[in-house]
Amino acid sequence: MASPRWFWVSTASIGFLLVFVKFTDAGQAFYRMLVEPLMNSPFASVTVGGGGAVADPWDLLALLLAPIPIWIGTRYRAKGSATPHK
Repeated sequence: MASPRWFWVSTASIGFLLVFVKFTDAGQAFYRMLVEPLMNSPFASVTVGGGGAVADPWDLLALLLAPIPIWIGTRYRAKGSATPHK
């Protein structure tokens, strides 16, 4: 079972990647490097919506939701640890 630290590290990593990709030139280049092969695939209309990651300051509001997966994960883990292991 995952430790509580795992929920903090994974949530912080996703938050960091959001800020990195949306608000830095290096992050934009990284995003294009990952998405470009998908844009050239036959499934481009399904997998990729547009041309790139748009730096929209309103996206930072998503970071306010970061405590939710931490809370759910640690709460679920606490309930799961009370059950006997098989």
